[in-house]
Amino acid sequence: MFAVKHITDAKGNVLIQDPPIAQFLFQNTKASVIWLIVRLYLAYDWLEAGWHKLSDPAWMVDGSGILGFWTRAAGVNANGQPVIAYGWYRGFIQFLIDSNAAPWFSKVIVAGELLVVRHPVAPEEAGTSRSVRGYHTTRRLAACAPGG
Repeated sequence: MFAVKHITDAKGNVLIQDPPIAQFLFQNTKASVIWLIVRLYLAYDWLEAGWHKLSDPAWMVDGSGILGFWTRAAGVNANGQPVIAYGWYRGFIQFLIDSNAAPWFSKVIVAGELLVVRHPVAPEEAGTSRSVRGYHTTRRLAACAPGG
């Protein structure tokens, strides 16, 4: 199952194939059951997070939910190190705090979390949802950066 085949083309160039596990997951229709379970779980997770924020006044009225996150993220640890390791991201978060973007930005986050749920149901209309999901994934990864 884990044997990788080396194939050469007519010019003698070696063509490197995907590992068999990747071929199974991404090219075999039998793996669709696995992906269905993953997609439904992720949809439920995003829907739960978005619905919680939609019903919370801290997110939908004054933006204090995201402002609290930003304030902690832009701060420093007890040892004097910044919570966010990347200076550009810390500067961006500080800009959002200084420009009072929390009231409208929190609504964008809630909309993104609720709209991304449409992807498992209607993948052909998922272009916007994918870009929103990509933004949220990038935001979460940057917030959890080393030293952060």
